[in-house]
Amino acid sequence: MVSTAGLQVLDCDVSLSFFITLLKGGPVLPGQNERVPSGVDDHLEAAWFCVTSRNADKNLRQFLKQHIVTDIKNINSKGKNMKLNKELLNFMFEMLTSRHAIAAKTSLDVMIQLYNKRVWNDAKTVNILSMACFSKVTKIMVAAIKFFIGRDEEKTDETDSDSDPEDDQKVLKAARMSMKVNKKTKKKQRKMEKVKSVVKRNQKKKTTKVNFDFSALHLIHDPQDMADRLYKRLEKMNERFEVKLMTMDMISRLIGIHHLYIPNFYPLVQRFLFPHQREVTKVMVFAAQAAHAQVPPDDLEPVVPRLQTIS
Repeated sequence: MVSTAGLQVLDCDVSLSFFITLLKGGPVLPGQNERVPSGVDDHLEAAWFCVTSRNADKNLRQFLKQHIVTDIKNINSKGKNMKLNKELLNFMFEMLTSRHAIAAKTSLDVMIQLYNKRVWNDAKTVNILSMACFSKVTKIMVAAIKFFIGRDEEKTDETDSDSDPEDDQKVLKAARMSMKVNKKTKKKQRKMEKVKSVVKRNQKKKTTKVNFDFSALHLIHDPQDMADRLYKRLEKMNERFEVKLMTMDMISRLIGIHHLYIPNFYPLVQRFLFPHQREVTKVMVFAAQAAHAQVPPDDLEPVVPRLQTIS
């Protein structure tokens, strides 16, 4: 298993093709018989240390990250390997909270992909990911918040494999047109039914994914504490406006889903509710998301007139 002592920067100036061979257990160089050990832990260790190297280029880093994700997914393909998953999650936690920005971002990306692939989709994973929302590295913080509000930067293989809804409708329309123009036969009728079933199945998959993306917010152990900390950070935040909006979005979702109460959040939202304010419609959505039956009417009353002037 990988140890935190191995976080030193590696001077491995290697090519992508070299590591493809290396991780598959092939000869390191032509004529050599030395091979990387075939154990899963050794593969992960080799991939991890090189993906966190500052000398690794973008393509190499992306390939190695995908290798780590695929390896862990394959380990759990026939059933959850609880012991190894626990060790790996503990390691990811150490990396995520380390000062090594590349290692922290890598562990975040790997965990998000494994969550989206339904490999690590438990409460422990979600609560480790929630810590990244408070990272001092903007890139890490933004990636974590995007995950929780359902705007992941990186798409999973499953998402990529799904067809576009508009394409589905075009295929269905073309099939119907063909049935109208050409002579109807039993074979064509069967094809038409098959097209309909594929479109219906794709739509069902997409609905399931949307529900799944937002389920992470339900697994946070202490949503009140998290929302309070995010709000305090938002008040002092010097990031660009888009980052502030994402943070407001996450706070409002936490408030709405868990019926939390943060009295100062509504005056803050009110400050952004002007007709000519950038992204004012999004701010209106945040105000609506943060409204629930347990919020005192006195807190919401000042917000309502602002909403009326905009709409």
